[in-house]
Amino acid sequence: MLEFFSPVLDGSHQSTIERLSSVQDELGKLNDLVSSETLLREYSFQLGEPGVVKEAIRYLENQKKRHMRNAHEILRTAW
Repeated sequence: MLEFFSPVLDGSHQSTIERLSSVQDELGKLNDLVSSETLLREYSFQLGEPGVVKEAIRYLENQKKRHMRNAHEILRTAW
């Protein structure tokens, strides 16, 4: 919304827009990971080797943590 209304707002909001875009990107990646993990768990019985599926789920869980930390850090340092 800042981007949309920036022509009529006082001052430059470009740095805020960039920070919010970074958070939005991280949250989008996090959402993709959560969705992927959900699908993997739901259809794990059809995918074959349980060890491989567990390893993939563990990888997704680690990536979720990383993206949550990244989003938190961007928000923490932004204000």
